[in-house]
Amino acid sequence: MSTSQVPTFDPEECRLLVLEDIITRGEHTFIEVGLALLEIRDKRLYRKDSQTFEEYVKSRWFKTSRWALNMINAAVVVQQLPTEIRTTVRNEATARELSCVP
Repeated sequence: MSTSQVPTFDPEECRLLVLEDIITRGEHTFIEVGLALLEIRDKRLYRKDSQTFEEYVKSRWFKTSRWALNMINAAVVVQQLPTEIRTTVRNEATARELSCVP
């Protein structure tokens, strides 16, 4: 096989696919979804098909940017909790409530 026939992989595109798979499975855990969305947003991995993160969320997931931000914020809050408390947080709404606690 010559060098011209070897497929090349764009690292950003590969990472985007991995993160999108997490979101697809994400009904299992809002923390993984939030962290995946955070990375997609912060590293701007959506740029191939969308101009903005908001556009990406709407076109890829049929969700609002508010949903994405809620998931991101909830994941960040839970990541900051002590392990014994973190394991008791079962959903994004509970994590959102905890964001008010200093």
